[in-house]
Amino acid sequence: MNFLKKIILTPHLIHNSGFDIFIYKVLSKLGVKLEYHSILERTKYYLEKKIIKLTKKKVILGIYKNLFLNCKCNWPGFDFSSKLLGVYEEQVQKEIKILASKNNLKTIVQFGSADGYHILGLLKNGIFKNGYAFEMDYKSFKFSVDNKKKNRLGNKLKIINEKANFDIVEKYINDKNLKKTLFLIDIEGDEYNLFNENNIKKYLKSFFIIEDHNFAPHKFKRKNFFNLVKKKFNIYFLNNTSRDPFKYNLIKEFSDDEKWLIMSEGRPHSMRWIVMQPKK
Repeated sequence: MNFLKKIILTPHLIHNSGFDIFIYKVLSKLGVKLEYHSILERTKYYLEKKIIKLTKKKVILGIYKNLFLNCKCNWPGFDFSSKLLGVYEEQVQKEIKILASKNNLKTIVQFGSADGYHILGLLKNGIFKNGYAFEMDYKSFKFSVDNKKKNRLGNKLKIINEKANFDIVEKYINDKNLKKTLFLIDIEGDEYNLFNENNIKKYLKSFFIIEDHNFAPHKFKRKNFFNLVKKKFNIYFLNNTSRDPFKYNLIKEFSDDEKWLIMSEGRPHSMRWIVMQPKK
């Protein structure tokens, strides 16, 4: 009840968040289990259910076409709509395919693989020959193992339920194969702790795409990270790109508002990805 007294006496919460979010916050604090926390999220929740049903849990277009997803996750958000339409982090998908083709890359390693969307899609469609996925969250790990089985990837992919770091990678990939390896990294800010002056020397011939979690708590580590990698790699950045919801016959009967919501990845603000290539 102290929470209710506090929130009732703080009208700026309603002004900043909206009355619907205020109500959902109160319900959540009272112990009501909710699948969504605003009217907007409610709409996305039911749109996602429709897309899952219409696609039969298979990606229908793009680089990851025909990838099966069990549509289970252990994180908030409603990104299965864009995943099943094949446009989730589409700029990352395209960049990976370009790098793999131009440099004859064979192995994909993903740190923070979640349900396995990227690494499964890449292996399923022959962009890479083999891969290693690291996911420390046990529920996400189990969901990705199930997705691997459903996509019949067998020995092409090893999924490891551990926190990813380069010491662990050494158990699976020898130095000779590192020049044919791409690392895809999404570990919520911990990417700035991966490299140091010693271990970076071993990976100077590898390729990296790293989601840049440019948030305040990581400011000092992020600065040190860039000071180090800029000396060792050629670096450029990927920004999010436009999507075309009107090319899908599957959703042509949806309203414009619904189409654009389906494309949304639910990010709090614009984000970017760091691409690192070996210096010649």
